This record gives sequence, C-alpha cells and structure tokens, in this order.
Amino acid sequence: MKEGEFGWELSLLKRVLRGGLWELAVKEKAILAGGMLTRIFTKEGGGDLDFFFTTKEHADSFVLGLDGYYPQPATKDREYAALFTQEGKLDIHVVFDPVFPNGAKSVIDDFDLSICMAAYDFGKEDGDGFVFGDTFLQDVQNREFTILKPLLAFPVHHLIRITKYLNRGYRLLNPEILDEFEKEEKMPL
Repeated sequence: MKEGEFGWELSLLKRVLRGGLWELAVKEKAILAGGMLTRIFTKEGGGDLDFFFTTKEHADSFVLGLDGYYPQPATKDREYAALFTQEGKLDIHVVFDPVFPNGAKSVIDDFDLSICMAAYDFGKEDGDGFVFGDTFLQDVQNREFTILKPLLAFPVHHLIRITKYLNRGYRLLNPEILDEFEKEEKMPL
C-alpha cells in the first residue's frame, strides 16, 4: 500500500475514534474490522465498532480503558466477546479469539461476507494499518458482495446481516447460496 493512499479514510477513522478511543486502540494493538470500515469507505454514517484482539491481556486492558461505557449481554461464537454501550456513542464490541494468530488478516479471513473484509491494525505504523480482503475495494466501488461461507449455525443472524446490505442497495453476487438456508433450516426465503 502506498503511503497516504487512504489518507481521507484514515482521517475519518480518527474522527470516529475521538475521545481517547484511537489512543486506547493503539496502546492495546487493537484490530478494528468489519462494517464500520465498510461505512467509512462508502462514506455512510452509523454502525458500531468491532474491535478484535490477538491476546486476552490486550482485550482486558482495552475494556478497562473504556471510560463511561457499560457492558451489555453479548452472544458471539468466540472465546471472549463483550458488548459495551454509552448513550450517544457508537456501540463497541470487543472480541478475543486465539484463532487470530496472524492479526488483521486472520480476522478478515474469518468473515462471512466479502463486503465486511476490511480491517485497521492499530499495531502497525500510522496509515499502514489497512488490510483488505481480495475483493473488498471492488465490492465497495460496485456496491456488491459475496457470501463467503453461510453461517448455518446462526441462520437468522446471518440472514439479518445479508438483508441489511441488500436494503442499503448492495447486490448479492451469489444468491443461489441462499437456497442452502432454505434447505437446511426449512425457512422460506
């Protein structure tokens, strides 16, 4: 990646993470991944913040640094996952899982939708932390996405995520995969 190639997106990310979140993420070598980066690259507002960690110690320290945020019940298929909220602020999901040994690349490789395969690794030098799936930038430009792996263990949650992107005007490139949900879950789509 060329230096300054994503300068506008980096400055927007820093504005989103104001109030000490940027500094905390750098200190704890966080990885921000998923929908928030999709929204930054498409210049859409809203969303939440999904922070991933490669060590439990960094995740714990990050959580302790979330001043004014309150823990909420969270259910994720991970070793350690928590949701934190604060009125008037973006929700923060904190996830630690030992399946992320290769940092940001491991995180996005675990994602189910190509449009979510973007991350910012705060352990890298400023501006050099963006990591993308093979088709992410093309997907953003063309407003399209692919289901990479159907999450049949959580079909309703997965279908809600797919519908969210369809409702925002994205085109699904492999709609035939939805037949697996119908067949597996006997859910008419």
